[in-house]
Amino acid sequence: AVLTTASGLVDWSLVNDVEIYAVSRRDPQTRVQMFFVRSRDPNNSNELRLFNTLGDLTAIMQEGSIDLEVRLTTIASIPGNFRARLLFNYAVFDEL
Repeated sequence: AVLTTASGLVDWSLVNDVEIYAVSRRDPQTRVQMFFVRSRDPNNSNELRLFNTLGDLTAIMQEGSIDLEVRLTTIASIPGNFRARLLFNYAVFDEL
């Protein structure tokens, strides 16, 4: 997955950690981590490349649509109204 800026400029080197969760629309308490990054790259201000996790998303994906929860931990303040674009692919298999 990749996080990029949708409008304006965001210095992604200010972001220390990112966690992205799939959240059930039927039960918001049910959530599974999909992507993460745990270390800041001070030389990269254009985008953030995230790693996928191996969480079991089968039950959540069977609902047909999901919500995403994005958590950013920053080392300095960033504008509260910035817009970002998340580009990702994710495959969930019902059976192997």
